[in-house]
Amino acid sequence: MILSQYCFLLSNKRGYYLFSTLFLSILQVDKKTFIYLQECQKNKIDVNSNIISDELYSVIQSNGFLCRSYEEEFEIFRQKCYNARLDEYNMHLTIIPTMNCCFSCSYCFEKEKDSVPLSSRIINSIVEYIDKKNLKSLHVTWFGGEPLLAISAIEEFTKKIDSTFVGDYSSDLITTGFPVNKHVVEVIKKSHISEIQITIDGNKENHNKIKFTKGCKDTFTRVFDNIKSITSEIPDINCVIRLNITKDNLKDVPDIKKQINESFHGKNVWLSPSLVMNNGNICTEKLFNNQDFITITKNIWSNYGIPTKWIYGMDMYECAIRKPYSLVIMPDGSLYRCWEIIGKYQDYCVGQITEGGNISFTRNQEIINETLKACDPFLNNDCKVCPYLPICYGGCPMKYCKHANNTNSMKLNCTSYKDYLDIWLNLYLDYKERMV
Repeated sequence: MILSQYCFLLSNKRGYYLFSTLFLSILQVDKKTFIYLQECQKNKIDVNSNIISDELYSVIQSNGFLCRSYEEEFEIFRQKCYNARLDEYNMHLTIIPTMNCCFSCSYCFEKEKDSVPLSSRIINSIVEYIDKKNLKSLHVTWFGGEPLLAISAIEEFTKKIDSTFVGDYSSDLITTGFPVNKHVVEVIKKSHISEIQITIDGNKENHNKIKFTKGCKDTFTRVFDNIKSITSEIPDINCVIRLNITKDNLKDVPDIKKQINESFHGKNVWLSPSLVMNNGNICTEKLFNNQDFITITKNIWSNYGIPTKWIYGMDMYECAIRKPYSLVIMPDGSLYRCWEIIGKYQDYCVGQITEGGNISFTRNQEIINETLKACDPFLNNDCKVCPYLPICYGGCPMKYCKHANNTNSMKLNCTSYKDYLDIWLNLYLDYKERMV
């Protein structure tokens, strides 16, 4: 058997490693074995168990570093992904109970707000749509706008789905963390919400410059108090504090980490730094580009011991946009395939959910499906032979849709790990050592 096309041979000051993008497996070997495997990979020749020992050969094989041929390996991987796309037993819905929000952040992609909340009529239609499917599991992401401004809709949906759905039901919530009171906490507790993501924008001074209301100038303190309330009443809930990092607040990172550690010691609360990337909205000079990404990610970990998802959260799954049971449902029942193009992007509205749980699709659905086929990495000649494919999947499909007229659109979508796996491995191994 030959070395997998998804096997990377990486070396650093720690030693010599094999890394599989297909299985995310890491194996350390000695220098002699490493050099031998380099020759095998370069010349595409069989790995000889007589040279590296039967035991090591077995370990390498069982961890996915060997294959019979590139063609067979690719076909098995492709078929597995295609089968996942056709999954009819597990549904993930993103429900927008309102497009209204407490704030108007400059970098937000949602510029057009709609204060009309999710109605009982639409809720009934969603539940009826779910009930028509023979599902094993259902997961709902509550998104907005600010979903907690329509807490009654979340409460009503939960009661109705609990009374009809017999499979496994779970949900998560993405919020500013601002409109929280005792009633909101009680609804969260009863709504199968296992994880809540709350966004902050730097230290108190910087956060309050971006997120403020007429009645509250110190929204930072209020959000932290609300997190304390939620985690005290629901100790098992996971709370991710997403720190939106711009060039204005990068220096705040260590102070934020210290404050979170002091405020939420012993609770399931952790910091998740996230660079705000330049997406064409206003204040773009304060945002980051792709060239900044790796350097700042490395510095945040090296200087402050704060890991970003880039270090520990390498994805192994394709974007859910390719699954028929993955939809974004707006307050008026209109349907989208991705939450990053809701609201003002009417050309991406693919249909409407109607009474009886029926869906009426528009011509946009056909157009998007055609575009998704055009950016299918398993049909693209460059992607088909790319060793990064299992951690990239051709990149963000919606980004491709927006740049479909660019002849380099697939290359624009390449994973941020490309050509940086040596840096990633060193950071990841360091992270694993520190977390022990």
